[in-house]
Amino acid sequence: MIRSYTVVLTVPVSAEIVGSTVNPTWKARTGTSNYSVLDERNGEVVWTGTTPYASVSLDEEGYASLVARADSTPIAKYVVSTANPDLGLSPVIVVTSLTATNLEWLSENAPLEEEEEYHLAADEAGDTILPEAATQMATPLGEAKQYAIEVGTSEPVEPGDDGGEEAAPEPPADETGDGIAQDGTTSPPAPTDMPPVPMYGIDVTAPLTAEELADTSDSTASTQNASFGSPHTSIQNASVNATAGKTVRESWITYEGYIPSRSVKGPPVGCGSPSWWYAGDNRGPGFNTGKYRTRVAIKYMWSSWSHLQQIVGYRDNHTTTRFKLDGGRVVDRESSKAPLTGIDVVRWGKTTKKAHSQIIHASKNPFCAGGDIDYNSTQHIYKSGKYKVFGWHDQMPVHEVYRQQVYTDGSKSLKRVFTHKMKGLHCLLPTTCKYRTYQYVN
Repeated sequence: MIRSYTVVLTVPVSAEIVGSTVNPTWKARTGTSNYSVLDERNGEVVWTGTTPYASVSLDEEGYASLVARADSTPIAKYVVSTANPDLGLSPVIVVTSLTATNLEWLSENAPLEEEEEYHLAADEAGDTILPEAATQMATPLGEAKQYAIEVGTSEPVEPGDDGGEEAAPEPPADETGDGIAQDGTTSPPAPTDMPPVPMYGIDVTAPLTAEELADTSDSTASTQNASFGSPHTSIQNASVNATAGKTVRESWITYEGYIPSRSVKGPPVGCGSPSWWYAGDNRGPGFNTGKYRTRVAIKYMWSSWSHLQQIVGYRDNHTTTRFKLDGGRVVDRESSKAPLTGIDVVRWGKTTKKAHSQIIHASKNPFCAGGDIDYNSTQHIYKSGKYKVFGWHDQMPVHEVYRQQVYTDGSKSLKRVFTHKMKGLHCLLPTTCKYRTYQYVN
C-alpha cells in the first residue's frame, strides 16, 4: 500500500513522500525558468526543469538530502527519510526555506502512549514539549542547527553539539582492537519483548559550497554494489575540483558506551549480590577520551577505486571492576574483561562516494549471568559529510556516536551525532526497560 506524507510551511515550500518518491516544491522566482534539484549526498543533479516542483526517486536507503536551485542559486533544502516500521520509526520530512525550517516526524508507526509527549531540543538548549509531531523553527536556509526529538515522559533530550570545523583530536594512530570487519551477514531483528522509545535527530545544515561539492566528484565509475543505484548527471568538472584545495581522505564513525559516574550500584538481580558496586568511567560527552566500557570505531577510506576492504572496524572492551563497601571502605574488589565475541562490524557496501556498514553488539558484563550491552547500529556514510545513522540499543550505559572527517591537508572536522543518557544497570536485563530506537540524518 502506498502512503502519502506531506509537509507544508507557511511559505510556498513543501515536500511530499509518495511511496519511494519525494516530491519537493518551491516558490517560483520572477525571471527564472531554469530549476534543478541537487542530491547533496553525492553531488549529482537528479532533476532539471522549468516548473517550481519536481519528482525524485528514493533509493533503497529511503533517505535524501536535496537542494532546489534557481539557475545556480539555492532556494530551498529538503531532508527526507522514509518509515522504518521494524524500529517503530515514522517518516521524517525537513524543509528549509529562505526564512524558516519545518520539522515533521509523522507518528503513524509510533503513536503516543498515555502520559507520553514529544520533547524537542535544539543544539545545547533545554527541551521544549510539543503537542504534536510537527513544528516550525526559525532556522533559514544557510544557517545550521541540530535538533533532537524524543518520545518520552519527563526526561529531557541531550542533543549533540554542532562540531563544525573546530579543532578535533586525531583518531588514535593505532586503534585498539583487531582492525577487521566482516562482509554482509544476516542482521538480527530489534527486540519485541518491550515497546521502543523512538528518537529522531535532524542536523539542519547550509547547502554545500562548490568546493565541498567538487570533493564528491570522481572520474572513475565503480561497478561494485550496483544496487546503490546508477549515477545521475554530475555538476562537477576537473577545474572546479582542482580549486578545492583539500579533499576528504577518510571518514570515521566512533560508537562508545560509557558510565558517566565514578561508580554505579549493581542491579537487584542477575549479577549476584545486590551489594556490589561497579566502577564507572567518570566522564561526560567527549571524543576519543579513552574512557569507556565498550568502543567500536569504523574507518572509511576514500579513493578513486572502491573495495569493501576500505572499511575497517576496530573493537574494544575495557575491564569491568566491581567492589563492595564496608563503612565507606572498599572491600572485595575484583576485575574481569569481557571477550570481544558478540561485537561485529559488518561491511555491506562501498563505492567511491558512499559506504554502508553496521555494528551488531552484544557485550556481556563478565560478572552477570545475563545482561548484555545490546545494540544494532546501521551507518550510511557519504564522502560529502552526509549521513544516515539508525538502529536500537539498551538504555544502559550512555550511548554516544561521533563522525569525523579527515582531509588531505591534515585538517579535521568533528560532529557529535548523538549522546543518549542511561537509566541504570537494570536496563541490561530482559523485559525491565523499553529499548531506544533512533534515526539521525543531515
